[in-house]
Amino acid sequence: DDEVKAIIDNFYIQLNNNPSAQGYIINYGTPAQIKKRRAQIMKAINFRKYDVGRVTFVDGPDNGGGESTKLYLVPAGAENPRP
Repeated sequence: DDEVKAIIDNFYIQLNNNPSAQGYIINYGTPAQIKKRRAQIMKAINFRKYDVGRVTFVDGPDNGGGESTKLYLVPAGAENPRP
C-alpha cells in the first residue's frame, strides 16, 4: 500500500503541474486482480483527498503475466490511451 501511495502521489504531482491534462490508469490482470488493484489505488486517492475526477480508470485484458498497472498523463486534445 505504501508503494501504491507513493506512485499515486507522484502521478498527482504531474497532474497538478498540468491542469489541462487528464490521468488514465489502466489495470491489467484477471477481473479479481483488477478489482483489488483499483481498490488499492482508490484508497491512496481518498487518503490524500485527491480529485478522483482527474483520472479515468480503464480495465485492460489479462495478458497472462499477472497484475500490472500503467499510468498515463494525457494532454488536452491528445488521443486517450488504449489497453
